[in-house]
Amino acid sequence: MLNPPKSRMLQLVQLSKTIFRESFNPDNKRTGAKVLRERLKGPLIRNYYMPRPPTLTLRHLRKIDPEPNHYDEDEYRRVQNIAARKRKGKGKPTKSKEAASAPAKGKKKK
Repeated sequence: MLNPPKSRMLQLVQLSKTIFRESFNPDNKRTGAKVLRERLKGPLIRNYYMPRPPTLTLRHLRKIDPEPNHYDEDEYRRVQNIAARKRKGKGKPTKSKEAASAPAKGKKKK
């Protein structure tokens, strides 16, 4: 039994690929068609983690009610740490009044 010529086999493969809507790639080059055929993963990735429950923070409370009667434990602790560091002499240095009022040194603009 004789094998059909290669050109005739390529025509047959090309025809079958067009009928079944597949990409015809006679040179077996990497085209990325396999990746493009896959379903998109956007919704799957977006829904991977459970949705976070809405949380009410002190920042939101201050926007709703601007009165300063909300107790913020973190802010209180921060202020206490700053006061303790100042008592030890390790606080932030005070800004000098002379540097702010003196003109900036450097090249003068014409």
